[in-house]
Amino acid sequence: MCITTFAGRFFRIALAALFAVACGCITPRDPSTVPQQDRDLYDPETDLVSKKVLEPERPVLDFLRKRFMDLMDTFSFRVCAGPGIRGHARITQFVQAGVGKIGPAEGKTMGHTFPVYKLGFIKREGGLWQERSAEIGISLFYYYQTEGKYMGGTKRQWGPEDRGLWDIGAAAHWLLIGAEAEIRPDEIIDFIGGLFFGIDFMEDDELPPDPDILQTVILYGSHKDIIPPA
Repeated sequence: MCITTFAGRFFRIALAALFAVACGCITPRDPSTVPQQDRDLYDPETDLVSKKVLEPERPVLDFLRKRFMDLMDTFSFRVCAGPGIRGHARITQFVQAGVGKIGPAEGKTMGHTFPVYKLGFIKREGGLWQERSAEIGISLFYYYQTEGKYMGGTKRQWGPEDRGLWDIGAAAHWLLIGAEAEIRPDEIIDFIGGLFFGIDFMEDDELPPDPDILQTVILYGSHKDIIPPA
């Protein structure tokens, strides 16, 4: 009973964190509060913003956003539903073992299609997606390949880079259900460094340019060099 209660609470916390990430963590500010010279940078016809560093007008919220993102990077959690058998455990990539496969994202059984769905987050990106992956190996002699299909949220890219060198994690998938979780010691150090010393060890405080959301740069006041494609 205690384990079930704890798992239920953890799952609700994870969903709340995922919702915060998917919603952008902070409410967009009123465009009328943005300096005119910054609004003029945005071209609504091309969805491009000229190369410019936009200084944040709200340093406290900017600090909280960065620390929240750093905190999200320290752990990950997903639940899975769909066909597959897989299991792995790792204490860094030097001590790991695993084997199995989930998916493919569209596997035909008895004339029907059964995609594999994942709900959760990997570091600061989360949402709902379809995924197929395969892995086998031990220690550094390890093969892992994955690909996903976006369905909602902020997670849009997938690959072996989803697993860091120092991650401590495990995953299990049996037939139709599964779960995955990790903690990241290097990201914990990055969170502590940013919170108490203002040091960005992982150099990830600035949001990467995303051509799909360039328009939100002005509304959210993100301060980032954004370079239009040639």
